[in-house]
Amino acid sequence: MRPLLLRCALLLIVSTASAAAAIAESQHRPWPKSCAEAVARLSRELPPDERRRLAAMPEDKLILLHHGFGTHIRNSLGLWQGNRDLAFDCTKQRAAHPDEASMAIIRALWQSLQR
Repeated sequence: MRPLLLRCALLLIVSTASAAAAIAESQHRPWPKSCAEAVARLSRELPPDERRRLAAMPEDKLILLHHGFGTHIRNSLGLWQGNRDLAFDCTKQRAAHPDEASMAIIRALWQSLQR
C-alpha cells in the first residue's frame, strides 16, 4: 500500500510542477487579446499532424478536447490568470468563464482549419 501512496504523491508533485512551469512560461509571452490572435498562435504552435487531426474531427466531438488541449489553452493564454480581453472577445460576455473561452477558441481554430 505504501508504494502506491508514494507513487501517487510523486505523480501529484510532478504534475503540479509541470503546470506551474507552463504557467510561468506563458507569463513571459504577451497574451493574445483576441480570438483571432489566439487561433493564429495555436495554429503556428500545433504540429501539422495535430492540425490535420483537429481538422478531421467532427464538430460535435470538439468537447473531447476540453481537458487536454483546453487546459493548455486556458493556462498558456492566460485565461485563468485574468486575460479578460481574450475571454470577452471569444464569448462576448464580460464575465466569461475560462472554460467557455477555451472552447470558443478550440471551435474557432477548428473552423479556421476547415478552409
